[in-house]
Amino acid sequence: MKRRFYLHVGGHKTGSSAQQVWFANNGVALNAAGLVYPAEITGAHGNCVRIAEAWGKDPNTWSAQNALNMMQFSELIEEHPHLDVLFSAEYFSEDSTERHLTAVAADLSEYGFEVRPVMYVRNQIDQLSSLYAQRIKLLNTDLSFDCALRELTSMQRADWHRYFERHSALGWSTAIGAFGRKREHSIVESFFALAGLKDRFPVETDFRVDEINPSLGAIGVLVSLHVARHIISRRLSMPHNGNVYFSRCLIAASAEIEDRRFIGPDKSDREYIRARYASGNQAIAKLLPDDETALLLTEQLPEGPASPRTFAELSATDRARAEACMELCRAKLLDYTPIHRFLSPEMIRQIPRIS
Repeated sequence: MKRRFYLHVGGHKTGSSAQQVWFANNGVALNAAGLVYPAEITGAHGNCVRIAEAWGKDPNTWSAQNALNMMQFSELIEEHPHLDVLFSAEYFSEDSTERHLTAVAADLSEYGFEVRPVMYVRNQIDQLSSLYAQRIKLLNTDLSFDCALRELTSMQRADWHRYFERHSALGWSTAIGAFGRKREHSIVESFFALAGLKDRFPVETDFRVDEINPSLGAIGVLVSLHVARHIISRRLSMPHNGNVYFSRCLIAASAEIEDRRFIGPDKSDREYIRARYASGNQAIAKLLPDDETALLLTEQLPEGPASPRTFAELSATDRARAEACMELCRAKLLDYTPIHRFLSPEMIRQIPRIS
C-alpha cells in the first residue's frame, strides 16, 4: 500500500496554530500511530511554513536556509519509510501560493505518496474579523476595516470552491471540515477524525491543547494601537519577530484585566462581506457533511456596533482598565528580554502613559 502524505493546509484562523503545536510536541504519540511530523525543522510552534516557502521555489533561487530545510525534510521522509507523513502549513491555502501546489504534487508523486489534503473553512465574516484583530495585534496603526480588507486579500478568497477544484485537478480528494467555536471535541481530535486517523490513537490519548493565538479584546486593541503609534512616531520599524514578541506581552497583560470581545466590522462592513462571500459560502457548504454546514453558515460574531476606535470613546471604567493594561504590558515588555533586540528598555519606558 502507498504511503500517505496528510497535507493540512489550514486555512487561516481555523485553529491551525493549536494543531501545529500539538503535532510538534507529541512525536511519540504520532509515531505510535504510524505518522511522522517534521518537528525538528518547525520547532515547538509546529508550523511547516519554512518548508512550504522553499517547496514552491525554483531550487536555483533557494537561500542556504531553504536548501537546509528541504534537505532535512527529504532525510526525514527517507529515514521513516514505514511511516505516513503529516505536514501542516496554512501557507498553501493563500491565493498567492496556490500555484505551488503543482510542484508539491509532482514531488510527492515522485516519492510514491498518496496525498490526503485536509482543510478547515470558516464563516467568512468571522474569519475576516479574526484576521483583522490579528493584524492589529502585530502593531499596525490603521484601524480602518477597509485598509485591513485590502491587506488580507491574499489570505482570503471569494470562492473557495475554485480552490478545491485545483485540488481535484491534481487528483486529490480533500477532506473539508467547518471551523466553529462550539465543538464537542478539541480541534486536534476533530482534525484526526476528519483525516480518518483517529482510530490509530488509543482512546485515552489527550488531544487537548491551550488556545495558542488568542485575539485581543476591545481594550487590548486600543493599547496595541497606542504603542504602535508611539513606535512609528520615533521612526522605528519592528520586524515580524519583534511584533510577535510584543503581542505575547500584550496578550498576557490583557488577560489580567476585564475586557470584552473586539468587534471590527460595523453594520455596513458586514453587509459588504455577506454580499461578497455569499456564493462562496454556499458552494463550500455543498462539500461539507450535513452536520458541519451550520458551522459555516452561522456567524459567531456578536451583533452590535463596532468597538471603540479611540480611548475618548471609552467609559471611565474601561479607560481605567486601559491604563492598567498599558502599565501591565510595559512591565512585561521590560521583563521579556527577547524583545529588547528590537525595543530597548529605555524605549519601553518612554511609551506614554494613557491619560
